Amino acid sequence: MRRLFLLLALSACPKSGLGTLEQAVPPPHDVGWRETVVIDGIVRLSFGVTQQWIGPKDLGDGRKSWRILEVEEKPEGIKERARYDLVLGPEGFGYLGTVQADGSLQEWDPPELVLPPNPVVGAKFSTKSKKGDRTVERSCELLASDLCNGGIVSVCEAADEHGTTVMREHFCPGVGWAGYESLRVFDGHSEKRWTEDLVRDGVSVP
Repeated sequence: MRRLFLLLALSACPKSGLGTLEQAVPPPHDVGWRETVVIDGIVRLSFGVTQQWIGPKDLGDGRKSWRILEVEEKPEGIKERARYDLVLGPEGFGYLGTVQADGSLQEWDPPELVLPPNPVVGAKFSTKSKKGDRTVERSCELLASDLCNGGIVSVCEAADEHGTTVMREHFCPGVGWAGYESLRVFDGHSEKRWTEDLVRDGVSVP
C-alpha cells in the first residue's frame, strides 16, 4: 500500500510550489492516519494505520532508501501489514521493493516511480516493473492537489493480470507526502480506500 523513491539536488519547480525533489518529499519518522475501505459502494472498514520510517541508507550514486514498517490498528488487534523500501535519487522518488519474510528485499525492476526528478504539474511518465512473477504497467500524470496550495497529486493507473488500480498520492509544500486515495477494479468488484486525519511526526496535515 503505501510505498515511495530516489534523490539528488535538482532544479526548482515553480509550477507546483514544491521546490526540488528532495524538498518535495522530506522524510518523516512516524506517520499515522485513519483509512476507510469501501467495497462495491459499501463502507466495510475504517481503522488506524501507522508507518515507521527507518533510515536513510546511502545506496551510492546519489540514491537514498528508507525502510517502511506499516501497521494496522483494528478493534481485533494490531497487525503488521507491509514492509517495503522507498528510494529517492536522480531518477525520482518511488517504491524500491518489498521486504520478504526472511528480511531480504525483493527489488522491483525497475523501481515503481511516484514522482519524476522534476515534479511539476503536467508532467507525465510511465513505468513497467517486474514484481516477482508479476509485471505491472503504470501510466502517471502530476496534477494540482486539492489538499493544499501549491501541492501536487501523482495520479497513476496500474494494470496487471488481476485488475486495474488508480492511485492518487498527494504532496504538499513543506510537508511532503500528505495522503492518498485509491480505486481498484477486479473480478467485477470495486474497492476504494482513502486516508483521513493524517499526522506526521505529531503534526496534523491538512
